[in-house]
Amino acid sequence: EAPFVAAGFPHANLPNRLSRMVGRDEDVLKLSAQLNASRFVTIVGAGGVGKTTVAIAVGHHLIDAFYGAVLFVDLGMIGDPGLVTTAVASMLGLSVQTEDATPNLIAYLRNKRILLILDTCEHLLDAVAPLAASIVDAASQVHILATSREVLRVEGEHIYRLDALAYPPDEPGLTAAI
Repeated sequence: EAPFVAAGFPHANLPNRLSRMVGRDEDVLKLSAQLNASRFVTIVGAGGVGKTTVAIAVGHHLIDAFYGAVLFVDLGMIGDPGLVTTAVASMLGLSVQTEDATPNLIAYLRNKRILLILDTCEHLLDAVAPLAASIVDAASQVHILATSREVLRVEGEHIYRLDALAYPPDEPGLTAAI
């Protein structure tokens, strides 16, 4: 029996999957397997390489496994590291009365199965890293997929390097025959 279904998780907010994502299907499958196995994966790569697109595709790939409980948190618009936990908590519908929202957030997540996608973390590493570590440590059914230009350097974090797509050579007359 599902711990809770999408209707019971009104905060699911995964952006629509891009209709055309070229050359990343294998990345999505590998990341999905790694996330299932290890619970905490950071997609690391250069700006513009497609980390967010791949993370969203992974969310769609795993949405049924999480009974619709996928939360996408775009940290790109947040400038103040002190607002990271509050942003995640408020997206979950938690009212934050205290200066540190972490205990409330952890208490809420403790018994829930959720895929938490933390997108664009590189400018907030000092806030995201300890938060991710606390969640992974305290909420055994929460899986975190982060995207960042840099690793978070947290125990339990698995790194998935996303490189630019390789382009085939432009020379005419090449064949696949060996």
